[in-house]
Amino acid sequence: MVEKHRQKAPATLGDVLYAAPRARVREQDWATLVGSIAAGDQLALQALFEMAHRMVFTLAMRITSSRETAEEVTIDVFHDVRRGASRYDADNGSA
Repeated sequence: MVEKHRQKAPATLGDVLYAAPRARVREQDWATLVGSIAAGDQLALQALFEMAHRMVFTLAMRITSSRETAEEVTIDVFHDVRRGASRYDADNGSA
C-alpha cells in the first residue's frame, strides 16, 4: 500500500520563515527586481509582491494579531519598497 505524504501546515512563524523553499531565490534575482522597481517597472513590483507577500503578511499577522492591520502593513511594506527602491545599494546590504 502506497502512503501519500501530506504537507503539514506551518504551525509557527518559524515554520514559515525557515521552511525549505521550493525554489530558492538568489540574492541577485532580488536585487534585479529592486533595480527594475526603481526604474518604474510595475511588473517587477507585482512579481516581488507575488514572491514575498505571504511571508510579509504572516509576520505582520503574528506581530499585530489583527488581520486588518496585517493587511495594511503588508501594503505599506510594498509601497515603501516602491518608494525606496532607487536608494537601494547592494554594497550596503542584501535586497
